[in-house]
Amino acid sequence: LHNPETSLPPETLRNQSLAACCGIGNPASFWRLLEETGASLAHRHPFPDHHRPTRQEMENFTRQAQSAGAKCVVITEKDRQNVPNDWMPPLPVYVVKIRMEWGSELGRFQQFLLQHLDEESCGIRLWP
Repeated sequence: LHNPETSLPPETLRNQSLAACCGIGNPASFWRLLEETGASLAHRHPFPDHHRPTRQEMENFTRQAQSAGAKCVVITEKDRQNVPNDWMPPLPVYVVKIRMEWGSELGRFQQFLLQHLDEESCGIRLWP
């Protein structure tokens, strides 16, 4: 979790009542990720993928979140880029930063890319 002042471990959400909104293709995956931390989703609001919410939409969302008992708002890093700069949230807002770790599957993924992508047609070099 991240806000401009601090970075916090995901466990910080455990037993917290929160609200979440997102404009991603599969919002259920975001809700599931938050629930896996042990958080309680008091309110959730999916926006269409790549949606740039208005200040009024965000104010409506946070008003509903407060009515539902949420103590903070959680959004994706992608959505942080889309919320309006003039939105003044009445609750603390945290941005979830997600990173991918391949572990033992990296080699398998690289092999898949080699089988399905032609470096010349893509105009890129996949790795040294």
